[in-house]
Amino acid sequence: MSRKKQITLVSYNPEWPQQFEAERVQIAKALTGNCTAIHHIGSTAIPGLSAKPRIDIIIESPRPKEAIRPLESLGFEYMGEFNIPFHYGFRRRTGVEVNLHMYEPGHPEIALNLTFRDYLLKNPYVRDEYQEYKLELLSKEDAAEKGLCKLSNYSARKGYLIRRTLEEADFYTPRITILSDDYEWDYVNMQEKIEDRCTPYPSPRHIYCMFYAGGEIVGYTYITKLSPEKYKIKRVFIEFEWQKQKNEFVTLVEKWIASKQHAPQKS
Repeated sequence: MSRKKQITLVSYNPEWPQQFEAERVQIAKALTGNCTAIHHIGSTAIPGLSAKPRIDIIIESPRPKEAIRPLESLGFEYMGEFNIPFHYGFRRRTGVEVNLHMYEPGHPEIALNLTFRDYLLKNPYVRDEYQEYKLELLSKEDAAEKGLCKLSNYSARKGYLIRRTLEEADFYTPRITILSDDYEWDYVNMQEKIEDRCTPYPSPRHIYCMFYAGGEIVGYTYITKLSPEKYKIKRVFIEFEWQKQKNEFVTLVEKWIASKQHAPQKS
């Protein structure tokens, strides 16, 4: 009988910044000439906040594909894109556990993570509210169960407070994600029902790319995967007040689709 996966939070560890710094030095050395910045993000970067004991790190790399092998030589496992276009994800589960998130400089997820981190650092009451919210989510029996796109219910439900915090921080940068939780699925379903359309369930063949302004959903596009390297945009919906940015969002999606023809594969 398999053991049910558990999600565990521990009290803030003052050694986490030193652990990050040790990782930063090794990563910078391995990526000499292909790394412009390395950031400590997530809950372990916020003193006083409970967290899963894993260091979250963002790497800014001008040539991320070329950085995959050097990072693997440090013991990191390449995990692929997951639900964020142009995201290069890695993990290490031996010694100090680490999640790496690599992007080209200027990727909106960099600013999102730094904005969220810095807002909690400057506003302890928001940090404490976030901690209480995480503990409340963990108390639910289905916290570790996985929903859409293999995202745990705990991780997906944290999105509510993260989105609200980004709004409070006036973060409205346009960005795109691949639909990965019930909140996004409910948004798509609602719009499709208004238009009286059939809504295929998200799958490797039926893809919904969400349009965000910071933490607020402002639209989506439905894409079908016709072959391993051929995708087709079937329809686009965007909120009225964001119509002027429609081409900007669609261009991001088209760039992502083009990148799939040469995407690096997980080992």
